[in-house]
Amino acid sequence: EGIDTPPYEVEVVTKNGEIIPAELSASLIYEEGKIVGTQSILRDLRERKRTEERLRESEERLRRLIEYAPDAIYINDLNGNFIDGNKQAEKVTGYNKEELIGKNMLEIGLLPEKYLPKAIESLEKNMRGQRTGPDEFELVRKDGSTVTIEISTFPVKRGGTVEIIGIARDITERKMMEEEFRESEERLRNLYESVPDALAVYVGIEG
Repeated sequence: EGIDTPPYEVEVVTKNGEIIPAELSASLIYEEGKIVGTQSILRDLRERKRTEERLRESEERLRRLIEYAPDAIYINDLNGNFIDGNKQAEKVTGYNKEELIGKNMLEIGLLPEKYLPKAIESLEKNMRGQRTGPDEFELVRKDGSTVTIEISTFPVKRGGTVEIIGIARDITERKMMEEEFRESEERLRNLYESVPDALAVYVGIEG
């Protein structure tokens, strides 16, 4: 009968003087209630350590890409509560992410109530594992100004729970340009419609 001890990491010096990481596990061997020996297993951890380091570097690169992405990227839970966000999310909302953590957009007044049905619909789709968007919303920033954004959401599983990754693009400037273009088009159309009458009057006078 043996009693196992939990494995733990150690450093081992090889014959050529190289220090390598290893995992040591040991068992006490009993016979008739007496310890008659031990059994030890030493596992080389170099490859696992290299894999862990590559994974850590990959995660760090991804974190930097997200942090400095041109679009706002944030994470919510299934209750719509803010978990994390990047620098652009702070810029778009006007809030530091520490002010948002644990709160939802409606609670702090970031999302006007008229958008609540659309937000609930998106959240329900996420709960069914569906992505949403891009959907247009208007946010009220911390300083009271408004910003128009397009949001796309993606449900992902992490640590046994489902979280929602949101990508929000500021389209305020685009909306303003679209409105200016629409107004310009309207003025041009009105001018065009008034031209025949003006010409008819002018021709009648000349005649």
